[in-house]
Amino acid sequence: MKKLMITIFSIAVFLYGCGDRKEMMRLIDSPPEISISKLNVTLGKEVITDSVRFYDSPSFFYNTKLLLSDKYKNIWKLNYNVSKGNAKVYYDGKDLNLTSIRVDLDEILLSVSPKSKGNISVDFIVEDRFSNSKQATLNLFVFDNLIPIAVVSAKKLGQNSPLEYTIDGAASYDQDANFNGAVVGYIFNIEGKSIQTTNPTINYIFPTQGTYNIELKVIDNNGAISNPTIYKLNVN
Repeated sequence: MKKLMITIFSIAVFLYGCGDRKEMMRLIDSPPEISISKLNVTLGKEVITDSVRFYDSPSFFYNTKLLLSDKYKNIWKLNYNVSKGNAKVYYDGKDLNLTSIRVDLDEILLSVSPKSKGNISVDFIVEDRFSNSKQATLNLFVFDNLIPIAVVSAKKLGQNSPLEYTIDGAASYDQDANFNGAVVGYIFNIEGKSIQTTNPTINYIFPTQGTYNIELKVIDNNGAISNPTIYKLNVN
């Protein structure tokens, strides 16, 4: 009986000691660190914001990188949450909902595939064994197609007539040029005449001296037409 009491007491002391050690570890533990960056950027941030063009087919993938660290190597798990919009996250080519991530890595490469236009936010939360956590967030603005911008100018040419001018729309541009957008057509409107061409410049002979309004609209490779731009030209 006496031996039994001693054994029970020893187990209680041991368990209490284990609890104390765990509590002590929890108190001295530092939370894990997490940051996010573009794939080719070395330094990460807690929040990054970017814009991408929406592609329904084939799907578009925004490649990103998570940077993880923990002073005591206590990282336990990594979760994610699409808190705004609609997107899927892939790890090693697999849907992150269907696979697990190795959290012992310093860098984790992920791909985010937007499934809707507008604002998308994806939160990544790293947690250690003592329930300390840290979050990094990717914000994406997903757009369909931005209309091009028409820019027009004119200068005197005077080869075939003293009133001959070159009308130039070459400075026009597509707002989503970084996503393969391009200006492919030009619609000049002079004296009520509409001249549509794929050439950014035209030569035009005015009938008399005076002030003329030159209107230009441009077309991008998705068929979107810009708002008109008006250029006032003094012909003399």
